[in-house]
Amino acid sequence: MNNVTRLFLKFGKKQYLERLRDGNLYFTNAIRLRGIENELLIKGQGDKYEGKTVITGKRLTLGDGSVHNGTFNIEFSLEPANKLPVYCLFTCFDKDCKQNKSGQWIPQLSTDIIDMALNHFPGIDAVAIISNPDQFIQDVKNQFGEECKNNLVKYAPVGDNVGFLNDLVHTEYPGHVSTSYISLFRKDTFFTKEQEYRFVLSDTEIEEPQEIKVSLSSNKDITIQDIDEFIGNMNEKRV
Repeated sequence: MNNVTRLFLKFGKKQYLERLRDGNLYFTNAIRLRGIENELLIKGQGDKYEGKTVITGKRLTLGDGSVHNGTFNIEFSLEPANKLPVYCLFTCFDKDCKQNKSGQWIPQLSTDIIDMALNHFPGIDAVAIISNPDQFIQDVKNQFGEECKNNLVKYAPVGDNVGFLNDLVHTEYPGHVSTSYISLFRKDTFFTKEQEYRFVLSDTEIEEPQEIKVSLSSNKDITIQDIDEFIGNMNEKRV
């Protein structure tokens, strides 16, 4: 797969996507994302392992020296990452779009990705298409400076402790508390089709999801389509 980013998509409610076009980005945090699955039972939009990994073992020695045999799982998370603001987008690579006669990239999602979006984000009625992802990234980075961490999400099994810890130590400040944000760029393979690109603010905490204003170079790079129109366009292009 060619991993060149051609477009960003944001699935959601039209009224909120129109606010995105004006530079209002709705940031959430790991606590909220975990709660969506744990409390609302919506897996996909939420993830009970957001910012976590699971340590699995077959032999456990307690502090008093007693030994317990048998498979056990211990959830491991980095508490400083729990309230960091997170903003998520779907990434269109070459395989997810095509160029029209004018040379513009337009979405051409597979049916399984469309199905994923409808299942993982129940109640969506529109899609925002960001046609200049490089400029969008730069606008967000310009707004927040060095605390803005941005990258594609890496997908790996929740219990991949070696990979999880390896990512944590291979950052610009290994061992520093501010590197906890890196745990928010790993998700279970269940979410692979979400193809997330994330922005995380590493030095800010939010108690609840909130909009944060970003000065965009041009809102003409963002168009909004009703979900039925968007899906209809996909079907027409497959004929």
